[in-house]
Amino acid sequence: MEPEFVGESFFITYREREYSCRAIKANDRMLYQIKFNDSTLYLTRSINQHRLPFWTSVPQDIKLISIVTELGRQIEKHFN
Repeated sequence: MEPEFVGESFFITYREREYSCRAIKANDRMLYQIKFNDSTLYLTRSINQHRLPFWTSVPQDIKLISIVTELGRQIEKHFN
């Protein structure tokens, strides 16, 4: 199944810089594609073993956890 772009691109702010973000639906899961510096970062919202929601990168990278958490907050802020 091909990924499907959902909605319009929008911008999120991280460390006083704006980054382009776009929602993608793939395999019944919502991903957010962020053009971050010279690469592309994919984020999704997941649920841990304690049933608590959290933001993670795809593929998951523990080194990015603080960045991913802040970018996830910015995505939530955009939609609220």
